[in-house]
Amino acid sequence: MTFQAMPPLSLRALAAGLAAMLFLAASSVLAADSVVVDPILVQRGDVTIRKSDFDAEMLRIPDKDRALFLVSAKRVRELLDRMMMTLELAETARAKGVDKEPGVARRIELEQDKILAQTYIGNVETAARREFDAKLSSVEQAIRESYIVNKTKYTKPETVMISQLNFRFDGAPDIAKTRADDAYAKIKAGADIGDIVEQVTDNAAVGKLRGIRGPLERKDVDPELVALVFETAKIGEVNAPVRTQRTWSIVRVNERIPPSTQTYEEAKPSIINLMRDEYVIHARDAALAQLGAGKKAVVNEAAIEALRTPSGANN
Repeated sequence: MTFQAMPPLSLRALAAGLAAMLFLAASSVLAADSVVVDPILVQRGDVTIRKSDFDAEMLRIPDKDRALFLVSAKRVRELLDRMMMTLELAETARAKGVDKEPGVARRIELEQDKILAQTYIGNVETAARREFDAKLSSVEQAIRESYIVNKTKYTKPETVMISQLNFRFDGAPDIAKTRADDAYAKIKAGADIGDIVEQVTDNAAVGKLRGIRGPLERKDVDPELVALVFETAKIGEVNAPVRTQRTWSIVRVNERIPPSTQTYEEAKPSIINLMRDEYVIHARDAALAQLGAGKKAVVNEAAIEALRTPSGANN
């Protein structure tokens, strides 16, 4: 058998072949990358939800809540179900020409405008936060001055932790007093005030906490009990029933927490957050102030007035 020699390939043909092979290889890599980068999460018929769709939907959730949202598999699944229903309804609506109905196309445009406006303001605020953080070291003196000027904001008043057992009057203060005296007698005989609270309270939350309240400032305590719990009562001692405006109350002071003032380093993070928020608000206000700058608004008062429904008109 004789073999015929293949005609030699021209350099141009060889280069073209190699280029085609490289193109196909690159296309395969890009396709694979696109699948990895933006995988399909759910597909039903012609409707698909990709990761990019899910990420875009997540932007509706405030930044501070997103991480907690993603912890729950149930919430993620429910969101995907809602997205699929919305997309399928939209596909059906387009197939039936709903998007061509009078006014609908304009409503779609207005929704797009709202998204653009919100995104723009969001970008302004994000840029302002980054700008503030970038020059944080240069505002150290301003932070310290704010702490000195507003030091009272970082002072915590004296507080108390108490166990409180209340017997409401409900129109019969004498009966409430009798019930309070009976409960106090049981406590003096060795019963725990928390146990009595669980037995007599109608409030499940109060019962679960066994009557424990606090930390409480003076303003949080019934006026008739302030002197007792902040000054005269002994820690750990159950006091005889005291009449307030609405109850007979039995109180045990569990702890008194003395007043304290945050140090500069302790207060600094909250001062920075406040200053950052003010910086962002200023940037947002400046961006809004630039809207329509130098342009005169022409208002058609008659047409606007015609939009109103006359008073007394039937719906």
